[in-house]
Amino acid sequence: MTFEELVKFYFDRLHATQELWGAYLTVLLGLVAFWGGIKHTPKSIIAALFVSSGFISFAVVNDLALERAQTAQNKVQQVIVQYADTPASKLAVNEVLRSVVNPTPVSTLWSVRWFHAFGDTGVLIAIWWLTLYPPRVSTAHHP
Repeated sequence: MTFEELVKFYFDRLHATQELWGAYLTVLLGLVAFWGGIKHTPKSIIAALFVSSGFISFAVVNDLALERAQTAQNKVQQVIVQYADTPASKLAVNEVLRSVVNPTPVSTLWSVRWFHAFGDTGVLIAIWWLTLYPPRVSTAHHP
């Protein structure tokens, strides 16, 4: 792999991580908003079971993909920084690498897992709270 390919791969992984987080947050917020807005019936518990299991499946797959992308990004960042420290790297390239790659905060796998677990738990609590205690709709007519 050439150095240019390595840098391109780094930014591909960075972009993939951002896309995965964007998809996760969209599903998370959309699911809670949707579930809070539907009319609840006696069969809502069955629907909540299906929705919960589907969300858990999505969350696990998304978390695994995020961890893989994050691991690859972390390893490639280490290689790029090591290369920037070698005499073989040109001064201009070295400065560009340091200004672009080093300031990029790299999440640890545990921070990804904890954030994901917190979001997953929040969604499941919201689904079940809204199922067991649906919002009361006022029947009074306002002119």
